[in-house]
Amino acid sequence: MRKPNAGMRGRRRLACWSCLLALLLAGASPAAEVVVEGLSGVRKYAPVWPGGTFEIGNDAGLSWARIVTDGQGGSTFVSNVRPYRPLIDGSDKFVKIKIKVDDVSALGGLEFRLSSDRFASDFFAFTFPIYDDPDFNQLRDGVWTTLTFSFGSATVEGTPDRSAINSIGWYVSDKGNGTPVTAYWAGLSLLDEPAEGVVSITFDEGYDEHLLAAKLMTAYGFQGTAYVIPEAVGRTGYLSLHQLVDLQDSYGWDVAALYGTPFTDLRPDELENVILGIQGFLIQNEFGDGAGHLAYPEGRQNTSLVRPLVRKHFATARITAQGPETLPPADRHLLRVFDVTSSTKPEEVGAAARQASENKEWLILTLHYLVEEPTNSAEYSIDNFKKILDEIKAAKVRVLPMARVWSACSLAFSSPAPASGCRFDQAVAAPKR
Repeated sequence: MRKPNAGMRGRRRLACWSCLLALLLAGASPAAEVVVEGLSGVRKYAPVWPGGTFEIGNDAGLSWARIVTDGQGGSTFVSNVRPYRPLIDGSDKFVKIKIKVDDVSALGGLEFRLSSDRFASDFFAFTFPIYDDPDFNQLRDGVWTTLTFSFGSATVEGTPDRSAINSIGWYVSDKGNGTPVTAYWAGLSLLDEPAEGVVSITFDEGYDEHLLAAKLMTAYGFQGTAYVIPEAVGRTGYLSLHQLVDLQDSYGWDVAALYGTPFTDLRPDELENVILGIQGFLIQNEFGDGAGHLAYPEGRQNTSLVRPLVRKHFATARITAQGPETLPPADRHLLRVFDVTSSTKPEEVGAAARQASENKEWLILTLHYLVEEPTNSAEYSIDNFKKILDEIKAAKVRVLPMARVWSACSLAFSSPAPASGCRFDQAVAAPKR
């Protein structure tokens, strides 16, 4: 790892960035929302499919519903006994829920469902990926987690009407291996969608092929984000410092933070120094716009050490969980992505870009290395990348680097202003080339 220059100029820049980030993060509170269900006991919920136990309780002022499965693979589905009146209008809204699971590894399935016909045949189902390796998961054992979903990300059964929701359902199952799952739900809210969707195209590691990506994207008026490993800069196969400057100053890209070793592998006494060293490199080389944005190395993070330090030092952080992100996100330090691998078809990315446009989502694409013929999952065909750019252009969705999305939406991320406060038109900065 390159150590930051010890000169006064470098220390001042690092201090100024820390002050700016502290101001941006100070007093952060959720964006304006409408609480649809607070589980206060006013509305009766009961099991429809009893595969375990169900109860509603309260802990330190937080009302919750709890399902404990039987460990035998049976599923429990809970819904409101009487339909909601007035009906719930989910038009132009994102869905926000708060959940906790005591043993994520035993979880077989978890969905929230919204129906306009009392689950007779029509409903939206909202779910999220669970990985065998816990360091990839948003959801961690015994930790309350807030999740947001667009209606575009839901699995749709029948023809539900999002403007006339009358029922909320919660489905939980275990893996049937004798280990029960205890899952908690602490309510559901609706958030305003932003005025438009946006796509961010990001590249990891800082390979020299990313300069080719920048040249190809410039023809479409697109700028991207390069997450670079400071100690790799200038090595064979990686971008040099001069090329990184060109990437930022000539092509309008962000140069953001990455590291060569997963943060989860570092000792507690060294992680913060590593983070400061990464940011020091970026700031002292005048990549300040990207210095507040991180891609977790190998996508790994934990709740004990990594997340607290990342929240302290970075404005946003990207994980590997699949899915479109919302604006504002439930947690800007757990941003979901669409990982583009060698097997990803350009048409799949095009469909995701159209969905982002139609459902006002934030689609964050991640790529690694562009080659003529891919030989592993991290490589992607140059010809197919060109087709991806065609698909995104055809979707007629705005494309912005990570730092410019943050700039346009930081107030919506951290104040009571609605998400529609994102001003992408003011965030566009043409490359200097």
